[in-house]
Amino acid sequence: MARRHEGLRAGFSTHRAFEPKLIQPLFQTEDYARALLIGGGSPKVEEDVAERMARQSILDRAFVTAVLDEEVLRRPIGSPAIMRDQLSHVLKVAERDNVLVHVIPATFDTGAYPGLDGALTLLTGDDFGEVAYTESLGGGRLISSPREVAEFAILFTRIMGAVLPAGQSVALIRRVMEEAFQSDDDVAEE
Repeated sequence: MARRHEGLRAGFSTHRAFEPKLIQPLFQTEDYARALLIGGGSPKVEEDVAERMARQSILDRAFVTAVLDEEVLRRPIGSPAIMRDQLSHVLKVAERDNVLVHVIPATFDTGAYPGLDGALTLLTGDDFGEVAYTESLGGGRLISSPREVAEFAILFTRIMGAVLPAGQSVALIRRVMEEAFQSDDDVAEE
């Protein structure tokens, strides 16, 4: 979310997010975030990394539900070591009592599902009710209209219809980490 929404970010109690293209920023390691920002051509990589890391304090005060597409787990960002550490970090975050991580499996049974065209976050707070934030190429949009927020809440519910249960999601993340991102030594030997 853009910096102008910092006050809103501080006042919410639930954070529901779907990210079809990358590990969501709340769960990113510094190295993964840095690799993404360098690859994306950010002119202020270290400042942006620091901002993302500071934003992760949300995990200490809100209930977070995160939905990731399986392809996000397999997309090589940085190096095998960076990806292995990133997936390990997601697994650690998923152990928290206030965090649920779900993965949408990349199978023909799942196929195309609602939401593939962009990221979606729903925030709920005592001071503002519920708002939605969507992202696509070129920027994001904060939505506060109750009618539109309700439409995005329905979209998130439809996305949740495609997820694996939390335990199976964690097992899939672990399996991808072990199979796809071997140690650097193993990769060098091949």
